[in-house]
Amino acid sequence: MDRAIAFYEKVLERPVLKRDEIYSVFEINGFRLGLFAFQKAGEEHIFGSSCLPSIEVEDRKTLEQKLSGLTVCFPLTRIGSNWVAEFVDSEGNHVELTAPAAEGEERPDGGLADFWKEDAVYYEWGKIRIRPIREPDPRVICEQEVAQGWVNQTEDKYYKRIADHAAHRSISMVAEYDGKTAGYINVYPDAPWGPFGGRGWCEIVDFGVLEKYRCRGIGSALMDCAERIAGMFADTVYLAVGLHDGYGSAQRMYCRRGYIPDGSGVWYHNAPAEAYGQVENDDELNLYFSKRLR
Repeated sequence: MDRAIAFYEKVLERPVLKRDEIYSVFEINGFRLGLFAFQKAGEEHIFGSSCLPSIEVEDRKTLEQKLSGLTVCFPLTRIGSNWVAEFVDSEGNHVELTAPAAEGEERPDGGLADFWKEDAVYYEWGKIRIRPIREPDPRVICEQEVAQGWVNQTEDKYYKRIADHAAHRSISMVAEYDGKTAGYINVYPDAPWGPFGGRGWCEIVDFGVLEKYRCRGIGSALMDCAERIAGMFADTVYLAVGLHDGYGSAQRMYCRRGYIPDGSGVWYHNAPAEAYGQVENDDELNLYFSKRLR
């Protein structure tokens, strides 16, 4: 706990508000950031009171000064009316650092402002790295998905993502784990599909993590990246999810992340399904969800 308190006192430039051996609190702009400590096998572990604590500073200059001495895993990015970055503290906790953007202030060079660059890196921490889709990703992903039982999978879909990314129709991303292709996700700005098409919102399309890489934080990192990119275009993002049990884990994850059904009912082959009509519970049977980002 002493290490964590010293770290936050330096970053926040304010003393700890309350502390004891297991719980300490900092007050930040009226909000409280709690740190908890517990002992396991003689080692001390620290974690934050929320999944991603957020700290706000007064302006971008101050934010950049603080970032200069931190381990940054999500680069400084303009999202809506705020500058946002994510850093890792002395105990390995991920923390969001934000500052209000001044009127007319442009995005900084690099980072997610250049997400169509071939060498862009959207996220990097530990063994996880998220970058644009490229060769030989279609072959690698398809081979792995066929091996895990998706016998009808083809490379065509992934080559379409490469083409859409190159044409700036999408931001199509691949996650690597320890240098190996492990998952993928796509963001389509101003998507035309589904009940929200034409509203200027982004749709998150075709999200997946290869089975042998699941339960390692890759899916959460991909979704975090996709939502932050979507937030640069609009205040709401949407997606469609299948209804059969193959989508069960995705359904649960979207609900946990705050997505809610849009109320238009089930869609089949990109059109609302007729009440009491006949449909097949295949990959084309979907329910649309949306999430307010800011």
